Amino acid sequence: MKKALIAMAALFASVMVACLPVLGQAGGTGIYSPQVQERERRLFQGFAQDQLQALGQHAALLEGMPDPGADPLTAAEGVIGASGVRGLARADAAFAVLALSGRHLDEDLREMAGAIQAMSESQLALQSALSKLQAALGEAGDRKGSAGSGMGMQGSLAGTVVAAPQPGIDPARSEFGVAMGLQSLQTPHYRFAYWRTAPLAPIAFASLPQEQQRAEAEKLAAKLEWLNGMLAAMRGRQAAGAQRLQALALALERMPLRSREPRLRE
Repeated sequence: MKKALIAMAALFASVMVACLPVLGQAGGTGIYSPQVQERERRLFQGFAQDQLQALGQHAALLEGMPDPGADPLTAAEGVIGASGVRGLARADAAFAVLALSGRHLDEDLREMAGAIQAMSESQLALQSALSKLQAALGEAGDRKGSAGSGMGMQGSLAGTVVAAPQPGIDPARSEFGVAMGLQSLQTPHYRFAYWRTAPLAPIAFASLPQEQQRAEAEKLAAKLEWLNGMLAAMRGRQAAGAQRLQALALALERMPLRSREPRLRE
């Protein structure tokens, strides 16, 4: 466990060094108010390498903790502990850890949003393919005087139950996960689980016999139900992460903007 924390601290320290020019700009990603961004800019401009490493370690520990709810500042102060960060007032250290953790959380949420967008496109492709196949089945049924068959398929799809991923089971190893080229991934900082699917391969439904078309329609409906469950799980985690980011930004906003650090006093 200690070796893992040391490795994680080194990783986050290197990330912080790379991100320092960005953090030194007042604009940032716009997740904080101008006042918070200005204090963030002024703090991060003067950090030494050992301070960056310590803050990176504290940020990694904070990001690995459960969501502290409306009190992220207390969680950050607990992570910093009695030792603090050399050369920094505890309030400044807590502020820096929260600010960095918020930037990381924003990065993770953006990564998840990209995956959700890609999976939503797969969802639309599945819905389109299923609609076309159902329409073809309905036309075939009309020609045979059994127009109700296509409507029956649509009715069964409308009543499907969203299938959420089961805890402890990797969805990528499931039947549909393998069929759709699902990848199980994690965001780099908060380790949020999310997934990506391969693009839907086109199927020449028109050349298939009617019975096989009906079987393919049932498979597509099942895949769509499964994909809906994956999307619901990711959107739920995205919403929870957004709430955590909002609470973190609010905690920063409520902290005194005048630093107790002499070089940062206005």
